[in-house]
Amino acid sequence: MIELNCERCGKLLRISPEFCGKTGKCNGCGGPVYVPEKALTVAQESVLSKSDDPEENMIPPNAATDWRNEPPSDLQMSRLADLGATPSQMRNLTKEQASNLIEELQNRPSPINININNAQNSYPQHPVYPYPPKSRLVYILLGLFLGGFGIHNFYAGRSGIGASQLLIVLFTGWLLIPLVIVGFWIIIEICTVNRDGTGVPFI
Repeated sequence: MIELNCERCGKLLRISPEFCGKTGKCNGCGGPVYVPEKALTVAQESVLSKSDDPEENMIPPNAATDWRNEPPSDLQMSRLADLGATPSQMRNLTKEQASNLIEELQNRPSPINININNAQNSYPQHPVYPYPPKSRLVYILLGLFLGGFGIHNFYAGRSGIGASQLLIVLFTGWLLIPLVIVGFWIIIEICTVNRDGTGVPFI
């Protein structure tokens, strides 16, 4: 196996020799890791490092872990800041602790953001009118009993049509044909009109 330290987070990686000359992905920070083509495995390094002096072949017990006690690199500190680490978390860290903290922050669940505006918009919105809607039943009754004078249209805010009907009845009420025309007019209105003069629906 080949041992390499990630240049981004400093994590010690053990890589199979078959990946020499290729670029992989660090399982700690996710950054790219290039494996040199002439990288030596741990066994090969131990063979090449042997000499006649037994003391030279001795490896200090903490030699493999010295890098873990070093201060974190600038890349690690920058990565921690990007992940939202607090100043107290970033204080007095070693390289190994920084690597573990980066991995922990990367694996933490994302916060759930609730959009209050969208939540409010999910409820049905009822139109708001400046005044209460008028009654269709009252409109029909006024049209049946006082329609000749346009009272039902005055009630609905259709003052122009109501005034026309009133003038026709007042000036031509002694003639039969105008009265018949106004009568049909009123019947059509009470059957088809369902909004007042401002467009607000009847209730």
